[in-house]
Amino acid sequence: MTIPELKAGFANNEVLFNILLSSGDPFLAELSARAGYPSVMIDMQHGLQHADKLLPVLQALPDATIPFVRIPWNDPAAAMKALDAGAGGVICPMVNNAAEVRQFVRSCHYPPLGIRSFGPIRTQYLGKSSDYFAHARDHFLTSVMIETAEALNDIEAIACTEGLDMLFAGPFDLSVSLQRPQRADFSDPVLIDALQKIQAAAKKYDKYSAIFTVKEADAELAIKMGFNMVAFQSDTGLYAHAVKTAIDNLKNMLPAS
Repeated sequence: MTIPELKAGFANNEVLFNILLSSGDPFLAELSARAGYPSVMIDMQHGLQHADKLLPVLQALPDATIPFVRIPWNDPAAAMKALDAGAGGVICPMVNNAAEVRQFVRSCHYPPLGIRSFGPIRTQYLGKSSDYFAHARDHFLTSVMIETAEALNDIEAIACTEGLDMLFAGPFDLSVSLQRPQRADFSDPVLIDALQKIQAAAKKYDKYSAIFTVKEADAELAIKMGFNMVAFQSDTGLYAHAVKTAIDNLKNMLPAS
């Protein structure tokens, strides 16, 4: 799937599913994509992959899979590096206001819209265009995570930022920042109100919307709320659950002592 195809799908109200890749393991990344996830989020913020592990994970993914990269922080060098390596989208965490968002967006775009330095070391060879510079804007998405009370209060100014494509709701950090008693509690009306506020701003300013979930019921609610991209679980989370279930089932086969 290409970014233009993804945008066409969003225009037809199609939902893009996504999985968070935390392990930094290329084989798990490949398995996740081949299992049917059309997009992945390579997590360089909390995940175990760092800059030296990004390329092997990107190379392990099938061409049809869109790789989003969540950079560690609002660092221009990290954003540029991810795009040059072949990221189909860059996600910036923990932004607090429109000024920080503008800084991030400028890092991703070539002049005159931004300050990105020209050197698409890998992405120029991915078959996207014979002239990557001329058509770069067509081949990646910029996204910021809305996960602080300050960002929520500045959501209108953030959402209207030129060159920004997607608002990504982070319910865990957002609930912490809003001082809610439970993290990512989708039955909490305060959190739901915040998510609806993010959705409304995205629609008002013609941006896409995304959200991270770990429960099937929460993912289903996110779909009903109209999020364009729904990230569900992580490679490490799914593996941990699978092996725990397996060993518990084996233990239950033992005769009672």
